[in-house]
Amino acid sequence: MFSANKQAELSNRFRKDADAFYVEAKRSTVAGIAQIPTWLYGVLVVLGWNEAMMILFNPLYFTLALLVVASSWVIHQLGLSGPLLQVSKTVAGEAGGFCS
Repeated sequence: MFSANKQAELSNRFRKDADAFYVEAKRSTVAGIAQIPTWLYGVLVVLGWNEAMMILFNPLYFTLALLVVASSWVIHQLGLSGPLLQVSKTVAGEAGGFCS
């Protein structure tokens, strides 16, 4: 379908384009590598490597962790920490009364 010159030209052009795309992909990969956030070191210290990986790779634990973080953020933003602690103390006191 193509002449020998056209085949060689297309082959060379394909190699040049493929090499250029490969180099660009490598460059973007290297540029895209980010540093580990400092808060993640704190999480690893508190949880340890095994527990951190369990939370990250288990959908149930990951969802629960996101809900806890989101709820904590909302409670903090709305200034409900004091009332929440007061209600918790009252409930704990009432529950202690039922047990004895």
